[in-house]
Amino acid sequence: MAVMAYLRDGDPEAVTAEFAWEYAILEGPIAADFVRRGQKRIEWEKYDKGVLFGKDCETQWRRRTDGTIHFVVTGEVTPGPAWLGARELRLWRKHGATVVLWGEPDARAGGWYEARIPNALPYDFAAAAGRRVAIRTRSYRAPDGSEITRYVGVEVM
Repeated sequence: MAVMAYLRDGDPEAVTAEFAWEYAILEGPIAADFVRRGQKRIEWEKYDKGVLFGKDCETQWRRRTDGTIHFVVTGEVTPGPAWLGARELRLWRKHGATVVLWGEPDARAGGWYEARIPNALPYDFAAAAGRRVAIRTRSYRAPDGSEITRYVGVEVM
């Protein structure tokens, strides 16, 4: 069974440890990072929002103006009792869309670059000519008929 639920506030380390995730996309006023689990410790204070995802679930989070953090989890998980508003979802597209990310590999420079972005992109994948980094998705239907899509993994294509 798939669900979607939310949490009004919580310690990001504890909340994200509750679910298996493989990748994180983190955004803040002076930093944006793409991180694999275990690659480095996430410095939560640097970011305002993000999404952590893996094959079983996706956890989106956003820091509110009062400093609290709002979380939403979607996927094949059973959230604990602190999670609110749980809605059961029905699998709609197991193999959904593929979202190609910014940037192309530059093997000479050893990284991923986008002409409009002045820094190397933080992808931890070997750069090979003609390859792109993409996110795989899965889609669900809520009881009201709305479609909910979540990230499930990353591939270099």
